[in-house]
Amino acid sequence: PSSPPPSSPSPYQPAPPPRFDRGNVECYTLDDHSDYRGVVNVTQRGVACQRWDLQTPHEHDMRPERYPGEGLGHHNYCRAPGMIGRTCAYCFTMSKHMNWDCCDIGPPQADCPGPQPPS
Repeated sequence: PSSPPPSSPSPYQPAPPPRFDRGNVECYTLDDHSDYRGVVNVTQRGVACQRWDLQTPHEHDMRPERYPGEGLGHHNYCRAPGMIGRTCAYCFTMSKHMNWDCCDIGPPQADCPGPQPPS
């Protein structure tokens, strides 16, 4: 017997989110964290991150146009731009009581393999 044809997504339902190999997405190799391009968006204390392209609740100079190529943009993922006095990947926070904080992104790796093909 033949199998039924694969079902296609309905135009009325959102497509499922893309699948990422979290190990690859979160992988970075440089000790200064400058190549981190993962999706952690809370600080090591659990405080939500502020978007890099916004100036509220905290005004800052780490704008995407000022630091091109450093992973900043219309998102709130932890990054390590400018590294002025900071030794971690960080973000500005959504807490009015805490300007910025480090993020727990794990240690750098010796190598970051590309995405693995489906098995």
